[in-house]
Amino acid sequence: MNLHRKLSWTLLLLALAVLFSCSGQKSGSGTNSVTAKRVGAAAILTSDIQVSTSPFDQSQPAVAFDTVNHQYMTVWTDARNSSSGSLDIYGRIMQARNTYADGIPRFDNTTTTKTGISVNWVPASTDLKITSSTTASPTPPKIAFYPDPVDSTKSKYLIVWTDTRNSYSQIFGQFVRADGTLLLRDAVTPSMSGSANVPDNFVITEHVGNSLPAGTVTVKGQYKSPTSNGSISINSTTPTQVVGTNTTFLSKISTGDIFVINNVAYTVASVTDDNNLTLTSPYIFPTGVTSLSNLSYLSYSFDSASSSVTGNGTNFTKSGLTPGDKIQINGIYYQVASIATDTSLTLTSSVLGYSGTYSYTTTSHLSQSSPDLVYNPIYGNFVLSWIDTSDWDNDNT
Repeated sequence: MNLHRKLSWTLLLLALAVLFSCSGQKSGSGTNSVTAKRVGAAAILTSDIQVSTSPFDQSQPAVAFDTVNHQYMTVWTDARNSSSGSLDIYGRIMQARNTYADGIPRFDNTTTTKTGISVNWVPASTDLKITSSTTASPTPPKIAFYPDPVDSTKSKYLIVWTDTRNSYSQIFGQFVRADGTLLLRDAVTPSMSGSANVPDNFVITEHVGNSLPAGTVTVKGQYKSPTSNGSISINSTTPTQVVGTNTTFLSKISTGDIFVINNVAYTVASVTDDNNLTLTSPYIFPTGVTSLSNLSYLSYSFDSASSSVTGNGTNFTKSGLTPGDKIQINGIYYQVASIATDTSLTLTSSVLGYSGTYSYTTTSHLSQSSPDLVYNPIYGNFVLSWIDTSDWDNDNT
């Protein structure tokens, strides 16, 4: 019974110790600071280590472990430049190494004193400013590490966050080499301004406005694009006969097409040549009028509608268009079912309007926020997710 009670009290004290030691923020004198602690299985192994010594508030930390160089990088939201009206993302790399008697540093998550071993937690860099804009107002950063399997010097961290520098929320990113060098968006070249290493933030998600994107689209709708060239004349003595001037009836119009004169629709009975056709019903003249000339017209041909859309100079995939978004073609919005390439997509329904080539608009992706990030070692790539808000989707997020 006594042994059972002792074990119970031991486990309770251990649980409380772990609970009180795992805070990511340390409060003192009204200022939050980022601290770190290595924790082993069922034991707290070292005291808190303050990651940043800046006297301003730091919050919302995230951390990733470098499996190649045995070190951590911590990133956080920082208020040291808040006088400019914006927060920033800062980071710092910390080495967690033990040097053995043979002089080889090895990661050893213990603080046990052993002969010939010196235990240390070494800052591998000063605080690194990750964000480059003074109007970014970033929210909680996320970080993941890529271990290069061939060249360890090419291993790198990717930091992502929600950013409002463009007056709407987007996901931005920054690559940082394992030695703390800030990289260009190509993830290889150091980002330099003179002799200074500076951030090169890049946008990951695009704000796709409901405006005119690049290129045009060609579709096959219920009707072909209307024909209207030259002019026509009609005489009351032969009210079903239409005579054209500079027209192309034979090549553009077929029996059964709709022929509109003065906003009244007639059906084509036959086409004789490019300048003569016959209607199925007589043209209705106004009272007292026996002939009309120099009239304009519109002729509509029926077509077999399709749900396929072919782009001409378009960037369907690169612009961030996704299934469920809407695309406006010739005044009608259609929902996107799938996207094959930058120049090919399929709608959930056939085109209701006319066949032809048109400009178009797409769903507005108004903002992206709350990113999360992991590195996938199986496929060797970063996987990023976020919340996306748009204006025309069935589900707006």
